[in-house]
Amino acid sequence: MRKFKVHRDAPAGLEAFASEAGSEGFKTDTLVSLEDGSTHVEISVCWLDPGGFIGGHLHPFEESFYVLSGEALVSIDRTSHHLVTDDFGFAPVSAPHAWSNPFDEPVTWYRVRSPQPRPVGEFNGTYPVEEYPVPTDGRTVRELHPRSRHLGHFDLTDMTPPGPLMMPGTHGHNIRNVSVRMMVDDVLGSIHHQTFMVKFEAAGGSQFSGSAHYHDFEEAYFVVSGQGETELEGERFVMRPGDLVWVASGTMHAWRALGDQPLRFIELMAPRPPYMNLLFSEATWREPAE
Repeated sequence: MRKFKVHRDAPAGLEAFASEAGSEGFKTDTLVSLEDGSTHVEISVCWLDPGGFIGGHLHPFEESFYVLSGEALVSIDRTSHHLVTDDFGFAPVSAPHAWSNPFDEPVTWYRVRSPQPRPVGEFNGTYPVEEYPVPTDGRTVRELHPRSRHLGHFDLTDMTPPGPLMMPGTHGHNIRNVSVRMMVDDVLGSIHHQTFMVKFEAAGGSQFSGSAHYHDFEEAYFVVSGQGETELEGERFVMRPGDLVWVASGTMHAWRALGDQPLRFIELMAPRPPYMNLLFSEATWREPAE
């Protein structure tokens, strides 16, 4: 089984994907799936052309999204929203939802499905809800409003000042010069996975901001801005916007920003990490007991 995958930028060509519920103008490029060794997630970049739509459907997995460019309408469980660039959200297990693009430009989004869809029949675990309408209008996403309970919007001003990583399960000293903004998590209702924006400050030199570590869940990193270097099981890769790194459980990995600009990426964890022993640094465990 492959321990990690590095995907370089957008594909040269895309095949149209039509769900059983019906869709037009919808294209998807699957970056990580069962074929790559993943057991918990399927990761894609999706495109919806002007005038396109994805008909009403539901599925036995969570589906989260982050709008990379353009605008779209999405209806989740009978509530419709007008999405713009940097909006994010998710459809819970069994929640009917549909998409449309009544605007003049294509819309693209980063999509995560977890638990990983079963290859059931022709449509990969997606079931149509024929009576569920395609949205024709929608409200602006307001993250604190109860009608936007499964959605949010990212802004750079949301990022905390850089410092040690402070998340449940770690005291943070293993990962430094970092800012984190939670997105899809238990606050929005996600159970099986979480996504958040990470920004590593440009620290200079060759030192990694996050020392090499591993854990018992899968992770993926979709680069949004800046340039960085990742080390995966001793191999080093330079990453740029549009690139994706996926690491399996138990894979040793580390990150740092390159150049004089911060590195920013969307990080995915699946399944949801534990509240203790979030990560392990092999170097620390090799130190002799005093």
